[in-house]
Amino acid sequence: VGADAALAGIAVGALSALVLFTASFPDHDADKSRGRRTLVIAAGRERAARLFWAFPAASYAALLAGAALGHLPPPALAPLAAAPLALRAGLGLRRDCRSVGAMVPRMRGALLFARASGALLVAGIAADSLL
Repeated sequence: VGADAALAGIAVGALSALVLFTASFPDHDADKSRGRRTLVIAAGRERAARLFWAFPAASYAALLAGAALGHLPPPALAPLAAAPLALRAGLGLRRDCRSVGAMVPRMRGALLFARASGALLVAGIAADSLL
């Protein structure tokens, strides 16, 4: 696997992990009562809500490194345009991390950010190869 594919894979993998991570918040109590050890349980809801930012940061770091090192074309940075979606979802998660009822919009926001970022990455790479 070339560096370009590896860096794009890291970016997309971090987005997928973000969706799964966010989805584990509403299950905190049920998972904990069954002895499961998720990242949200291990860190606690408040600390885990702050960990949200590690996933977009990892995705963006891979893209920025890839573009800076010439492994990814500049249009592969298109997912940066989705940053406001991450900001909204992450701030909402921090505020609502203890409310199971409020988690559906936070999970939806994380999913929207991940899907938009992935689509923008594909579009950026495709546009570069077509030009």
